[in-house]
Amino acid sequence: MITDLDIGGAEKNLYNLVLKLPQDKFIPKIVSLEGRSILGEKLLQKGIYVSPLYMINKLDFTFLFRLIGILKDFQPHILHTFLFHANFLGRIAGKIVGVPVIISSVRVMEKEKKWHLVLESLTQNWIDMEICVCKAVKEFRHKTLGIPKEKLKVIYNGLDLKKIESTQPCSKEKLGFTKDTFLIGTVARLSRQKGIPYLLFAMKKVVRKLPQARLVIVGQGEKNEEIKNLIIKLHLSPFVKLLGFCENALSIIAGLDIFVLPSLWEGFPNALLEAQALGIPAVATKVGGNGEIIKEGESGILVPPGDSLSLAEAILTLARDKNLRKRMSSMAKDVKKFFTVEKMVRDHISLYEELLKQKGLDN
Repeated sequence: MITDLDIGGAEKNLYNLVLKLPQDKFIPKIVSLEGRSILGEKLLQKGIYVSPLYMINKLDFTFLFRLIGILKDFQPHILHTFLFHANFLGRIAGKIVGVPVIISSVRVMEKEKKWHLVLESLTQNWIDMEICVCKAVKEFRHKTLGIPKEKLKVIYNGLDLKKIESTQPCSKEKLGFTKDTFLIGTVARLSRQKGIPYLLFAMKKVVRKLPQARLVIVGQGEKNEEIKNLIIKLHLSPFVKLLGFCENALSIIAGLDIFVLPSLWEGFPNALLEAQALGIPAVATKVGGNGEIIKEGESGILVPPGDSLSLAEAILTLARDKNLRKRMSSMAKDVKKFFTVEKMVRDHISLYEELLKQKGLDN
């Protein structure tokens, strides 16, 4: 069960997991609280059951009755939920129906919506395990909500290595720049969490010292208009391009000189992981699992969150030193050894089987 099936970290994780579960052991069905969206349609084409509930108001608890009906019909052994609203409503529905194994996945160290933490705290005893996307999130959940560490399991996101290896860099000319442009980029939802204004303030400093620098921002979100207005206010229109949602985001990342992620808080960001796998040196804030992806000083530079000056200095450090970028590019690719879709799926299967065994349902 997931809140929505738009293209995002949790959604891609579920997509890869469901398609790679062994069919002789598992029969997956997906419930999306909202619509099918892009990934839901793709799963449907591959023969996976996807039931969209088209929830408009995420606090409309009448949807609980529909969830309960779906669970009663399917009678799953495992209910695995992704993202806050699905986690919360799924726990209630699963508890009422008596689903033997209930698992929640948590992907971020929530710093904005404190009420999320309150509701999760009230229902934490109804789950058998909470999957955390990195060690930093596990520690956060333990300290903030008091969840026992034995009920918290770290399973990292996985890279689709075939996609990574087959990705061709998008040329700077195709994006409307010249060959000698120094291209900086980010891929992020345009929300407060991702700290895009701090990157724009940093770019103001960068272009003064590096006039050939340009920034591309891939993504969309509730802060679209605010960010457009800030670009105009800072007189950055000649230097910054908002590309919106792009199907070929990997190709754009592969064509960058530097990838930047200025988040104020994080989980384990796929875009940063993919940038490293593609050999793109990175500047990222020292939050969440960013430090579990980047080897500080070796594959990238970590800076404090909300600090545009440090962000600008790190970008300029990399921009001025081609040899440093080359060394970091080589080191960055090491993530391909540790974070793969195959390992992510194996870890999930192992957890599913372990919890089923505990409930006497392993036959």
